[in-house]
This record gives sequence, structure tokens and C-alpha cells, in this order.
Amino acid sequence: MRWAILGPIIGFILLYFILRFAVNQFRADTLALEEFPTATLQEVAINASTEMTATTTSTTTEAAGEAVPAAEAETSVVVTTTETVTGTEVVTGTEVVTGTEIVTGTGGITGTEVVTGTEIVTGTETLTTTETVSATEVVEAVPGTVWVMTSLNGESALGGWPVISTVGADGSITGSAGCNYYNASYTTEGDTVSVAVPTSTRMICASDAAMAQETAFLNALTKVTTIDEQDVRLTLSGPDVEITFVSIDVLGTTSWLVSEFRNETGEMVTPLADSAITANIDLKAQQISGLNGCANYEGNFTLQNDLVIIDAPVVTPAGTETLACEPGGDLDLQGQAYIAALPDARIFALTNDTLQFYDENHELMISYVPAEE
Repeated sequence: MRWAILGPIIGFILLYFILRFAVNQFRADTLALEEFPTATLQEVAINASTEMTATTTSTTTEAAGEAVPAAEAETSVVVTTTETVTGTEVVTGTEVVTGTEIVTGTGGITGTEVVTGTEIVTGTETLTTTETVSATEVVEAVPGTVWVMTSLNGESALGGWPVISTVGADGSITGSAGCNYYNASYTTEGDTVSVAVPTSTRMICASDAAMAQETAFLNALTKVTTIDEQDVRLTLSGPDVEITFVSIDVLGTTSWLVSEFRNETGEMVTPLADSAITANIDLKAQQISGLNGCANYEGNFTLQNDLVIIDAPVVTPAGTETLACEPGGDLDLQGQAYIAALPDARIFALTNDTLQFYDENHELMISYVPAEE
């Protein structure tokens, strides 16, 4: 009789607690859903089960000067100051840059990129839709003629620290300012040219004179309003500014005579009387050949901007196509000293009437003048 009365009461109490637990659990789950955004829940779901698929749409904002890791994939990027990418950047949505974006690897954008500041790409940028740049974009200069500065505002260029420029058809001027490499952009309106302030590396020149020339050159670039190309000569001019260049193509069109060279004792000497040391430079084949005063010689070289590397030349054996030089005599020793100086060349410089080779310490090794036709 007693259990007949207590049984239903106990059952009712158990049912009450079971229902209360279920309601509390439901409320907890609801609060959890409210506390976390959908994208985060989707990301958790993807990590928890490989069978579930979800699309996460996120927008990331890079801090000032923050470096983006290599191969970072983002669906949307908003940069309010500076973004630096040192590897590969992949954007599948929209990238908006209001400051400066620097990409030194590869940038792939399949949506829309809007740059209101400056974008510098030294690798490859691929866009499959639309890019809007309201300021300046510099994407590797289109290959063009390489020019060597011969004078700046009437002053001859400093030997041993050549200023090299390539003027690209894409509106870029790049090269070496003597100590540092630089990059500038230019725009044209009618016959007038406007050059933006160059960016450059920040190495200190070992020579005060070279540093002064570099600073003067970079400052002069921003004042240029006219670009005049005449055959192998280039002139950049503007108010109180004139920069003249000669094309390195002249290396492939002229022959040279040695006017002086550094011998085995480290002295600069002139060729002996009644002797001639010649050099014929084939820029396309990258070969140098000539007469060392006694025997013919021939060698290969590589040329990049202002750098040159000359392989040890092969000298024609005595007795074939040689001049009458006594072995071990003055002419023979002179020829050997000149041949030995060639592989020490690391830097070349051109002026209006000379070609010069310098060693890695910027010391003059060989100076040439054009051979008479």
C-alpha cells in the first residue's frame, strides 16, 4: 500500500529533474552558438571532421609594416598602412591597400586589388580581373637599353663608381646609383616627363665623392622633365639639371686601345713606345679579344649592370700570328702583365671617350681609348 503511494511520487520527482537538466543543457548550447561567430564554428567543424565542408569568409587587416608569411592565402585583405610580402601572397577576394605594398616574391590575385599608395613588385604579380592603382605601381622594369652616366650637370662622372640606368617602356627607371640600387617611376604628359622620388637601398659608400655623386644624381632625377635619346646617347634634362649617358651598346661597336694598366707591382703604367695593346669587345657574344703587344688573346666575360667578370684569356702560342717579341723581353713581360690584369676586373665604367675596368676595391685596373677607324 505504501509503495503504491510513494512510487508515483518518486517517478514524478525523477521526471522533473530529467526535464530540468534537458532545459538547462539546451540553454547552454544556445548561449554557445551566440558567443561564437559562424565562421569560427565552421572552422572547428572542418577540423573535427574531414567529411564536413564549409566556406570561411574572413577579412584580415595587416598592422603597419607587418610582414606577411610566405604562401599566406587570404580571401580578403585590407591594409591601411604598409604590407610587406616576402614570399607568396594569394588573395581570392579583394585586396585594398591605402598605403604601400611591397611584394618581393609572387602575388596572385583572382579578385580585385585597389592600391591608393605605392605598390612595388620585384617578382611576379598575376591578376585575373581588375586592378586599380591611383598612385604609383612599379612592376619590374621592361628590359631596355642599359645606360652609363657620363656627366652630371657638366661634371664628368666619377670613375670606379658608375651610375647605371635602364629606362623601361613601362614607366620605370632602375639601376645603380654608384653605391646603391634605385628604382623610380616616371609619367609623361605630352613632351613633359615627371619622375617620382626614387627609392633605393641604404648602403654607405666607401668613398665620400661617390656618396656625393649618388646623392646629387638621385636628387637630379626628380627634376627631369625631358628624356632625349639619340642613337647611343641619352640625355635627361630639366630646370638646372642635365644628366648624360652613353649606351653600353658602344662596347659592341668599337675597338679599344689600352692607354694605361696596372702591372704586377701595382703601378699604373702606359704601354711601351711603338707598342699597341688592343681590345675588341663583342657585347652580344660576351667575348673580348685583341693583341697584348706580342700575341693574340681571346676570352669570355659576363656583364650585368656595372659588373663584369672576365675569364682568364687564352693567348696564342708563340710562333703563330705573333709579333717579333723576345721571350722574357720587355714587350713579352708587358703583354703578360696586361693579360694578368684582365681577370681582376670587376667593375666597368664608360665616359664619352674612355672605357675603364676597376677591381672589386674600385681601384683602376685598365683604361682604354677608342681605336682609330
